[in-house]
Amino acid sequence: MFDQSMQWLSRTIAVVILMVSPGLIGTFVDKRLGTMFFTPAGFLLGIVLATVSLLVLAQKLAPPAGGKPIPFDDPQTEIENKVDQEIVKKDSSR
Repeated sequence: MFDQSMQWLSRTIAVVILMVSPGLIGTFVDKRLGTMFFTPAGFLLGIVLATVSLLVLAQKLAPPAGGKPIPFDDPQTEIENKVDQEIVKKDSSR
């Protein structure tokens, strides 16, 4: 459990660093050049980079469904689905 928590913590920190560091670099460049362009551009780039990295991470960690619907964890929903399937079977056998 601790190992999994540390993995998620490191992933979260990596995404935050990826999101914030381009804006901080842009702030440094703006101060050196006396402009006001690189800070907002850096933060915008950071948001794009973080979003892409989260999408890649989610794609790697999500189990492949193989064309099947993702099952629910709710036991009540599973019971209702089984009852519905039995009703359909009875109706189709008539």
